Amino acid sequence: MDQPFGDMLDSDGWLHSGDVGRFDADGYLYVVDRKKEMFKYNNFQISPTEIECVVQEMEGVAAVCVVGIPGEPNDLATALVVRKNDCAEVMDAEQIVRKVNLQLPDYKHLRGGVYFAKELPLTPSGKVLRRKVREMIMNLMDNK
Repeated sequence: MDQPFGDMLDSDGWLHSGDVGRFDADGYLYVVDRKKEMFKYNNFQISPTEIECVVQEMEGVAAVCVVGIPGEPNDLATALVVRKNDCAEVMDAEQIVRKVNLQLPDYKHLRGGVYFAKELPLTPSGKVLRRKVREMIMNLMDNK
């Protein structure tokens, strides 16, 4: 007989959803990321959400998506940024890299660089299509 949760439920009864979470001091669980969106740099797991939060705090940023781009021998954190209309000429990639370098540990730095787009590819429900972002960045890198 098929299990209702298939491979998600292990033999000990744990449900493996693919979500990454944390508990607060009161025991509440917060889902903060998806395991499949994480990537590695020098054996460190990188959550793109943490880098995105730092970049999103910048005044001229309308939206951002961070993905791992294959490099030698690691995936390199790379950002695709949508600027707010009134900040198109003011903000550049170096400013974003500097902010991330100041606020996050070395292994979370944007070694793959920062690229700009007019918009991020979204699903009909408004979620960022990370696979498409990765393709967009790879195309931008090829055209440099």
